[in-house]
Amino acid sequence: MGIEDALTALLQGRWTLTTETDDDGVAKIVAYRPVGWTGPGDPHERLEADDTQGMWSLLVRREDLDAPEPPRPEVSRMRGIGKDLPGLGWAVGD
Repeated sequence: MGIEDALTALLQGRWTLTTETDDDGVAKIVAYRPVGWTGPGDPHERLEADDTQGMWSLLVRREDLDAPEPPRPEVSRMRGIGKDLPGLGWAVGD
């Protein structure tokens, strides 16, 4: 996952970006879910950063949370113990 996934999320409309200025005149970059959001995560979720680099970092980290977990390899039985390993049967009471 990376910046490409965060950019894709923006282009697909999974986040809305804007700026907001607080009472002291300090501007923040804000990302929030679009109105009517029904996808993964909190529909009222809000990310806030001081600059664009901070927002990219937040979006990349957040998109990593939404990414489907990669399939895990099957765990096979451990071979080579007891009867599976000739000559060691005596070690396991054969």
